Amino acid sequence: MNFKIEILKRKLNHLIESGQAVIVTSKSSGVGETQSVYIDYVGDRWAKGHTIVYSKDGSASNIPYTINYPSVIAKDSSSAKVQLTFPDSIL
Repeated sequence: MNFKIEILKRKLNHLIESGQAVIVTSKSSGVGETQSVYIDYVGDRWAKGHTIVYSKDGSASNIPYTINYPSVIAKDSSSAKVQLTFPDSIL
């Protein structure tokens, strides 16, 4: 398996253990979107997490979010559709 994927999986698993979120910047709709994602599951090809969205009345909803590893580790950073920014404590 690709060593970049193994490093990414290790970092994502550390997020689960620490309860911290990763900042996900996505260009899937042509416009950059940034979300804070809490990781719930790390698989061989993708990870599943959730974002927390607050409504006007103050209630919170968990919205599912999937991270596909090839979208993160694309060779050319300009072609990467997803960029992850980890907390400083995640090496």
